[in-house]
Amino acid sequence: MTIDTERRGGGGGASIAFADLTDVTLVKKTTPQTVNNSTTLVNDSELVIAVEANSLYMVETALDYESSNVADFKATFSIPTGARMTANTGNAPSPNIAIPSTIFGAGFGAVSTGFRVLSAVLKTEANAGNLTLQWAQNLAEVSDTIVRAGSQMWVRKLA
Repeated sequence: MTIDTERRGGGGGASIAFADLTDVTLVKKTTPQTVNNSTTLVNDSELVIAVEANSLYMVETALDYESSNVADFKATFSIPTGARMTANTGNAPSPNIAIPSTIFGAGFGAVSTGFRVLSAVLKTEANAGNLTLQWAQNLAEVSDTIVRAGSQMWVRKLA
């Protein structure tokens, strides 16, 4: 798709080219999911997207979560065998984290509710499979940690 713009005040026009967005897959949580008293990462029941072998993807995740200040929140992704993924958490001093490390862990700290956006790049090799968000409490506590309905994940196939 190309959008033509015309500058006001006598200058020429400019064209902005946008990539074809047919290779975007979006999933949204329709129901909340809860973890209680557990630091064991669980697969999110809805934030799962099938990815192809030998492909490159841009991944965006918008998480709406709730947890106690003590339990906190941690997350990562499950990726196909042989795939590589790097996430940008925006946290200093190491904003880029290679998966399968925990992306968020003790990173939210003392925040009982929040909204977190995560950007990542996924490169698959010979194996297709699922890209799955995994999450849990960072410190086990008898309280609910919830990823709320409305949270979403989308991927755009780049190559």
